Amino acid sequence: MSPPSPSAAGDLDVQSDMATTPPPPSSINDVAPTTSVTLTQEQFDELIRNQRPARDDDAFSMRQLLPPANPPVFPDDSKLTEDNYVDWDLTMSVTFAREVCAYLRKGTHDPSWPLALRSRWEDYAARALAGSLTVTTKATIGPIVQTGGSAHQCWLALAAHYAPSDAQAYSALIKDYFSMPPCPPTWAGFNAWTN
Repeated sequence: MSPPSPSAAGDLDVQSDMATTPPPPSSINDVAPTTSVTLTQEQFDELIRNQRPARDDDAFSMRQLLPPANPPVFPDDSKLTEDNYVDWDLTMSVTFAREVCAYLRKGTHDPSWPLALRSRWEDYAARALAGSLTVTTKATIGPIVQTGGSAHQCWLALAAHYAPSDAQAYSALIKDYFSMPPCPPTWAGFNAWTN
């Protein structure tokens, strides 16, 4: 066996140094014990008394509930026209905040909101509604706006004018049914027709 080379001998020295270092202890006692805090009844009562629910923090909750500065831009191809009320209504639901759509449809707010907050959401809803209309559909709500009507009243006028009535819905269904291509009289024709 030949003697180790000087570089190998240096490696042996490093390895021997590392071998003398003991491995870290690994036992169940490595985890810190859990601690508990014991409070007297007076300390507990004081802790409860000093806690404030989030609703009482007026500055935080008001800031949290304020509407954005400007409503999002409504897609031009989805703005209300004579024949797209259902699609427009759906686009309103996915474009604007839940509070806006709830106010427009029902005309009510969360009863816990202060008057200033309600007023801001009403203004925001009016701007959102105006941005979702074409020039021709804005004429429907013109008289309501001029007399100081709310955004909810404008929504009701738009729904009354543009939402399909039951008769309109049935007529579209009947038109679709009777405009279907006729069923072929033979099995081969039927199979080709269904595929």
